[in-house]
Amino acid sequence: MRTIIRSLAAIGATWCVAISPVAGQSLPIQLPDGRIDLVLQPGVIDGGLELCLRGDLGSLGLDNCVRLGTGGLELTNPPMGDSLLLSPDGVALTENETYGPRAANASLGTGGLTAGINRDGRLTSLGWPGPGLYDHVNYLNLSQGLPNKGAFRNAGSFGGVDGEWLIGSDGWTVIDQRYANSNTQTLVTELEDAENGLRVTITDIVHPEKDLMARNFAFSRPPDQGFNYYANMNPTTARIPRIPSVTDAFLDPATDFATVYSASDGALLHFRPIQIDPTSLTRILTSQLTIENAMDAVAGSFGRGVYVAVAGQSMPSSFQAGTDTLGLLRSEVEGTPLIDPFYDIENGQLSGAWIAVGKTAGGLAGLAPDADGSYTVYIAAGDRPNNALRLIREARQQGFKAMRAASEADWRQWIRRARLPATQDQRTRDVSKRALITIRTATDRETGAILAATTPQTPYRQDWVRDGAFFKYALLIAGYSDIPEANSQFLTGIYRDLPILDGTWDTFYYPDGAEAGAVFPYEIDAQGLVIWSLWLPYAIGERDTAYLEAVYPAIADTADALLRCYDPRNGLQCIAPEDDVIVPSQGAQGAAAVHLGYQTAIRAAEALGRTPNPQWQARADELKAAVLDNLCDENGCQGGRGGIYLAWPSEVLEADNPDTAGLLQRHYQQFAEQLDRRSAFQAPEIGGFFQYPMESIMALGLDWEDPRRAERLDGWIKWLTHDVAEPGVLHNGERIFRDGERSFRHSVGFPHIWSGAEVYIAAAHVYGLEGCPGGVDRVGDAPCSRSRGTGPSGSAGVAGADSGGGGSIWLLALAAVVGFRRRFLQRCAVWSL
Repeated sequence: MRTIIRSLAAIGATWCVAISPVAGQSLPIQLPDGRIDLVLQPGVIDGGLELCLRGDLGSLGLDNCVRLGTGGLELTNPPMGDSLLLSPDGVALTENETYGPRAANASLGTGGLTAGINRDGRLTSLGWPGPGLYDHVNYLNLSQGLPNKGAFRNAGSFGGVDGEWLIGSDGWTVIDQRYANSNTQTLVTELEDAENGLRVTITDIVHPEKDLMARNFAFSRPPDQGFNYYANMNPTTARIPRIPSVTDAFLDPATDFATVYSASDGALLHFRPIQIDPTSLTRILTSQLTIENAMDAVAGSFGRGVYVAVAGQSMPSSFQAGTDTLGLLRSEVEGTPLIDPFYDIENGQLSGAWIAVGKTAGGLAGLAPDADGSYTVYIAAGDRPNNALRLIREARQQGFKAMRAASEADWRQWIRRARLPATQDQRTRDVSKRALITIRTATDRETGAILAATTPQTPYRQDWVRDGAFFKYALLIAGYSDIPEANSQFLTGIYRDLPILDGTWDTFYYPDGAEAGAVFPYEIDAQGLVIWSLWLPYAIGERDTAYLEAVYPAIADTADALLRCYDPRNGLQCIAPEDDVIVPSQGAQGAAAVHLGYQTAIRAAEALGRTPNPQWQARADELKAAVLDNLCDENGCQGGRGGIYLAWPSEVLEADNPDTAGLLQRHYQQFAEQLDRRSAFQAPEIGGFFQYPMESIMALGLDWEDPRRAERLDGWIKWLTHDVAEPGVLHNGERIFRDGERSFRHSVGFPHIWSGAEVYIAAAHVYGLEGCPGGVDRVGDAPCSRSRGTGPSGSAGVAGADSGGGGSIWLLALAAVVGFRRRFLQRCAVWSL
């Protein structure tokens, strides 16, 4: 590789001399209507040359350069990064966002239909029938440096006025985006067209009970030609098993089916049936159908599926069911279903095609204003045409203001119950409330699954059992038990019960209970943390024995399975993946989680008056000793971020144990020094990133000893909530880039539910919580003080012995990929598309 790169660099230097006379001269590549408007521009850079391609290729904006010089071969703005460099040192992707720029800046919903809105006010995702099963919007970001972040200009769903759309390429810029207040989920986005002196305020809400959302557009003055709306939906009824990222985003071109206009409802219906019968489609396209009987034909020809209806508060003056041809077909197909309404709107009217098949998009034009002068659009989903259209009719009867009032009343009532951090800092309290609200949004109200994220382009729209343990802890200490208990019911039906695999778990699951982990079918830290997850609703909740009886078989089976994951050479857990690292290891996070699992299983058995498996106690003791021997020294313990778990939620390192107390404080000091650098804006370097800065505070907030403890903890929390959290929406991403001296850019899984939940937990551990019963001094019971908390119940660690087992964890993983029996699907009546 080094020889090849050096040869390319030498060739580049030679080419540089040859190309110098034409450097800076542009070669235009153009077709009519601007459908192709590209510029190819060669140039000379330090030590080499570059060739850049900029402009529009249909509805895709390009801004890419290939550079060849002494440093290697570089491609700018590749998918998922800022630059891809091939050099003698290897391959490097800078500004790596893993799955591309985040698709949304906010997420709205209450466990059914779930909407993702980006910072431009564009609808970029629509999860239904729950937040994590399928996404029905055609949208994919590629790179921060590309126009529209690499998404096609006609991707998503948005409004328009006066023959233009409310998007950046038509002159609209973002002024602000925020939630209307900290107690609700009403999203407000302000845009401005400075050239025409026009502003619009977009207000988005999702109905608290129905699969229905409303989008209201209030302009600073009445538009000259009325209001229009565009929807590039992508109804989806299938997924590639175990590859959720691909299904969510990269397969958009392979899905969709048709769009039809309902004349009686003035609504567009985007749909894809579960069973696609070509005969039914042929019959519709070749029969004597008219716009008046089209909906009856669709309802009678296709069965259950995904039907997404889009309509205004009023009837449109014109409409178009068109085809998304990526902007390559325009005026020559005007007046036919082949014209995309995105390009059909220039004169303020649409062509009037009432059905389109394939990759489709729809538009409504000339929508009349509501009584207050604003414009409202409703989007509803159902499993049959009439179910989606019925919701549109009901929405029109209710009206936007009443629907907004119902949404905000529901959220106020829900968040009013929350125990908030006992601090006077309002920003910290607001960030905490937003974290709790987002967990509810991520909970599938039919199955109880809690997703790691609700927006696409990451494999996080699933229930990650490791993450879910912390979501449930956050909800329980905040005073909510219903969601954690429902999640436990979901979990007890999906763990494996095949030979060899009995008691093991996939890393993450689809909301219908199917396994989703292709790369990580077994992670050792997830196995231990899921036991804690099942225990928590009993330990922090109402001490409901009936609940514990129901989940105890899963707890015991998982603890028994952990006995097989054992390395007799050193006493640690077996070598296995942990913390989403593909290379198997024996790290601190895995060790801490396994130890926590044994502790918890023992406490659960004792709470039910049962005798714990004595091997659990023996292995817990042996594992703790092995950690101290193999992973710790006089300076602290190994493990990086994973090392935090040694202190909390496990108690491998105990504050009140003289054998580990000093080691614990030295371990803490490593995290404190890192937080000091980050909160002083000294690390990482500008352009670098960090992840999970809140996790170490969760542990430090309990029993860290420092002369300036209160001051430093308070400063770190305020750094998280005032400086790091995304302004306006107060969410966090998994990966946080430092973009400037005191500015950050969040990426990967935004809003990232785990990061938000852990900010709340960290604040709870630092400040304590309001509204807690007095006299409680252990977080395992309720985090009402700053004293040390534990995983299982507040007690110290428990003991264990050698299982004598072993075995190949990769044999288990291979069998897991091949198949398993899901008790969940036998029990739960959830329809799966």
